[in-house]
Amino acid sequence: MLKQIIFILKSDSSSYMQTIVSDINTLALKFKENGIKVSYLAGNINDINPSKIAFSKEVLYLADDALMLEQMLLAKHYTIALQHDYNHRADLYKALYAMSEIRDIDFDSFLKAYERLAGLPWHIADTKRLTIRETTINDVDDFYRIYQEPAITRHMDSLYLDIDEEKAYAAEYIKTVYHFYGYGIWTVALRETGEVIGRAGISWRDGHRDPEIGFVIAHEHQRKGYAEEALRAILELAKKELEFDMVQALIQPENIASVALCVKLGFAEQGIVYLDEQKHLVLTIHL
Repeated sequence: MLKQIIFILKSDSSSYMQTIVSDINTLALKFKENGIKVSYLAGNINDINPSKIAFSKEVLYLADDALMLEQMLLAKHYTIALQHDYNHRADLYKALYAMSEIRDIDFDSFLKAYERLAGLPWHIADTKRLTIRETTINDVDDFYRIYQEPAITRHMDSLYLDIDEEKAYAAEYIKTVYHFYGYGIWTVALRETGEVIGRAGISWRDGHRDPEIGFVIAHEHQRKGYAEEALRAILELAKKELEFDMVQALIQPENIASVALCVKLGFAEQGIVYLDEQKHLVLTIHL
C-alpha cells in the first residue's frame, strides 16, 4: 500500500527549487487526507546513493535527473520521471511513467502509477454490490471454477486445458493489454465477500473499428442482476473516462439472455458477422 511519495530533485537552480518545492508542499496538503506523506530530497548522484536507500513497497519516488532515475530503477525502487521547465532536455525515457505540473495532478494518478510499478491490480469501479478490478494471476483458479459449468462455454471460448498456460496468458495480458491500453477485460467480484463471480470489460477485436464489451457471470450467480450492474458501470466508464462514443457487442443468437440484456441496456441490432464460422449478432450502443 502506498504511504509515501518522495521527490528526488537535482538542485541546480534556486528559482526552480522554489517553484518545485512550493508544488510539493501543495501536494503534501492535498494528499494528507489520503494518509500519504509527501517529501523531497535535493542533491545529486554523489549526495544521494540509490543503492543505499532501503527498499520499501510503500514508497513511490519521482526523479528529475536522468542518471538518478536510472540508478533508482536499477536499485528496484518504484520510480517515475518528473518533468519540468528546467529539465526538458533530460533523457527520462527509461521510466514507465512521467509526470509534470504536479500541483494539478490528483491522487489517483499517483496511486495508479505506484500500483503498476508494484504489480498491483487497478481498482476500476464499485457498484452497489460489486467491485470491478484488474485481473490477477490468482484469479485464474476462480475462472476455472466458473468455466467448468458447461452452460458458460456454450456461447464463448473456453480456457486453456492446462492451467499453467492460462496463467501464462493472464500474465502476458496484464503486462501488455493493461499496461498499454489501461483497460481490458476485468475481474468482477462481490464487494461484501471478495468472491470472484465473473469477468467483464472492454476490448478490441481484429478487423472491427468499435470497442467491444464482453462479460461472463458464474452460473450460480446468474439471474441476480449482476451482469447488468457491472455493464452499466463499464459503459459509464467507457463514455466518461475512455471517451468512446460507440461500443459493440458480438453475441451468438442462441444466447438469448445476453442479447436481451444488451437490448435492455440500450444496444440495437445492426446485423450479423461470422467469427470462427459461428454466427454472431452485432449490437451497438451510442454513448
